[in-house]
Amino acid sequence: IEDGARVSIVEGSLLITPVDLRGAQNHIERRYSRNGVQGAYESEGRLWLTGALSRLVEQGGLFAEQRVERLLVKEGPDAVLSAIDRFPDENSYARRRYYEELLRQAPHTAELLSQIIVRVGRGPFGDYERGQVLTRVAESAAVTDGHRTQIAATSRSIAGDYEQKRVLMATMPEQPAQTVAHAILAAAADLNGDHERGTLLAALAQRGGVTIQSADVFLGLVRQIGNADEQRRALTELARGQSVDEAVALQALQTARDIASEHDRRQVVGAFLAGLSAVGPGHTAAVLMTAATLRSGHERSLVLLDVLARGGLTADTADAFFEVVSGLGSHEHRRVLEAAIDRQLSESVLMLLMRNAAKIDSEYERASLLARLAATHELSSEQRMLYIDVADGMRSEHEQSRALAALVRGERRRTR
Repeated sequence: IEDGARVSIVEGSLLITPVDLRGAQNHIERRYSRNGVQGAYESEGRLWLTGALSRLVEQGGLFAEQRVERLLVKEGPDAVLSAIDRFPDENSYARRRYYEELLRQAPHTAELLSQIIVRVGRGPFGDYERGQVLTRVAESAAVTDGHRTQIAATSRSIAGDYEQKRVLMATMPEQPAQTVAHAILAAAADLNGDHERGTLLAALAQRGGVTIQSADVFLGLVRQIGNADEQRRALTELARGQSVDEAVALQALQTARDIASEHDRRQVVGAFLAGLSAVGPGHTAAVLMTAATLRSGHERSLVLLDVLARGGLTADTADAFFEVVSGLGSHEHRRVLEAAIDRQLSESVLMLLMRNAAKIDSEYERASLLARLAATHELSSEQRMLYIDVADGMRSEHEQSRALAALVRGERRRTR
């Protein structure tokens, strides 16, 4: 201790026992007192200081690296675990440091990893320290699916959402086994924070952990999220997953109807349409049922345009498609039907389209649609009669004449 420097070592709160060490003229002055009464250092004081320093090193986690190394050389991992057991309950820091050094220095046998997981789960620990040790175990190259299932179950002893989510994320490999995925989903039910739960579920979906066996639990957890953006994030990642089962996709589209935000709801539907290798009648029906819940004409029309882009308008789906179209305002109504006109449609579907055109409220929009149809399609006699009927249904002579003139121009152009 340098001249003029002072080191105080104190134990206790109400009844205080200090030792003061001062540097003075190249030697150390030592003073010892107990409960405010000065005592002799060389007898009682030195003995107390030896014990206090020993407790500080052993119970405070000091020199953990060196002490764990000596214990491993002398008696192996069991000696380290015994040393951890001697720490006071409140000393989570020291307990964590010894576990970390044990994991760093000792071979990662299956038995040792299991022992650590069990002990961390039942022993006195703060959330942060428990989470740190479990994360280290989860990151071990020797960890097995059995260990991952243990870790997920043990994480439920962590009270804080952030720390528990961090452990579960570390536990989750690419393409997790069903036992691991089920254990993670069971633990996810403990997460009350929308962001933490949404992040975990999105990661599980993205890594291919949601199958037909676990979909009910996964989607049930998504429905319990109160934030629409987090619901969208989880379902969108499911849609973008490596291989979404058709039955899972249909269940997810049904779940999407519960999302409060129409914008987020529409994004989920769009993600599933984009992710499906082929859009069948069952998918289209589920998408249209979700689209029907969208009151916003803009959001609904975007879903319908996506359906058209994926070839979802067929004779099997046309009735449901045009029923959803009928709920649009005039501008969006015309925009969707114009996009449909540009597709390859069967004669029966085109007839249904023309009948639906009669439901466009704005006669300007209706006449514009008919003019586009006349310019791009050669109509059969039956379709021509229906075209004229739709045009005759307009009260505006100007718009009626515009639609009929377009029909005549189109026919004249094709006969040349």
